[in-house]
Amino acid sequence: MKKIIKQIAFTGSILCIVLTSCSKMNDLHDGYLANGEIVYAAKVDGVDVRPGKNRILLDIQIASQRIETVRIYWNDYLDSMDVAINNRFGLFPQVISNLEEKDYIFYLVSFDKFGNRSLPFEASGIVYGDRFQNGLSNRRVQVAYIVNGVMTLNWSGAPANAVYSELLYTDNTGRERTMQILPESTSTSLDDWKSGLKYRTLFAPDTAVIDTFTLDWITMSGLPVKDLAGDWMIEEYAKDDWSVVEHTGGQHGDMKPENSIDGNPMSTWHTNASLNFPYYIIIDFGKAVPIDGIVFQNRIDDLNGGTNWPKQVKWEAGNDLSAWTTILELNEMPNTKDELRLPCTANVSARYLKFNMYSGWRGQPYGYIGEMGIFRMK
Repeated sequence: MKKIIKQIAFTGSILCIVLTSCSKMNDLHDGYLANGEIVYAAKVDGVDVRPGKNRILLDIQIASQRIETVRIYWNDYLDSMDVAINNRFGLFPQVISNLEEKDYIFYLVSFDKFGNRSLPFEASGIVYGDRFQNGLSNRRVQVAYIVNGVMTLNWSGAPANAVYSELLYTDNTGRERTMQILPESTSTSLDDWKSGLKYRTLFAPDTAVIDTFTLDWITMSGLPVKDLAGDWMIEEYAKDDWSVVEHTGGQHGDMKPENSIDGNPMSTWHTNASLNFPYYIIIDFGKAVPIDGIVFQNRIDDLNGGTNWPKQVKWEAGNDLSAWTTILELNEMPNTKDELRLPCTANVSARYLKFNMYSGWRGQPYGYIGEMGIFRMK
């Protein structure tokens, strides 16, 4: 009998423990169950974020037909906007405008027709603006030159994020034309160019961007024009009264500095082969004359021995030998045997012309010139 009483007491103790435990477990849910079971609306299935200029595009992807509205939050839920879905499915693009330039985190919450809301879907993106634009620089024309009636432009390397450059000019029929210059293009030749030349570069900070950033036009000055017959409106100066008043580098053999202005492209000024760059030569016109461009002929009397034609060069002009104005400066002179007509980037009236050579295309220490002159626009 004692044994039975002990068993009953033990069983009762176990039952009390179980009931007490169950009661505590229910305590965790009673607060929620009192308000009924939580029902969540369907979440969006994906979001593609495409940056723009002070705006952003969210491509919202929805597969469920149980979403009435999607609310987009940003700035830590301080700003929001609603997108009507109306129980449809598919792609729902939404542009958010007037945004500050910075990184953003967007939270997309769905609502169904019963007012149930979903857990948030998170997406991040960046908005670009003036700070990005102010850090951009136009791709530039390094040099413009005329050979056999064709205007050629050599371009500097394309900056990062450049999509293309635009070139605007008037052709020989009087029509204004616009060309796109791709980043991989290094030169542009215009056989129908008549007048005017502007260029600018367009940028995209991201491959998915919805806006491009366009810089201001750069106007090239000092360019000659063509007349109605297609002839260039330029006049080369005669060299009868010209002289060399100063130079560095000496000469190699009988290739004297005066050969560079003797009117014979087959004669050459060749610096002393034992010296090294830089070199310069100063030419006296005898009086001040307007200078709109340079006529230049590389050495052509000995092409079999290789060409160390000038590469980095600069022309300066002045009315005395102590004050100079840069009228054209090139990091890379066109590497050609053709006679060049190079429009100046600054137009002056001067008595003296100083030509500086800083390097050659073959990397040799010496330099040489075939023929050099100047022109003015009629």
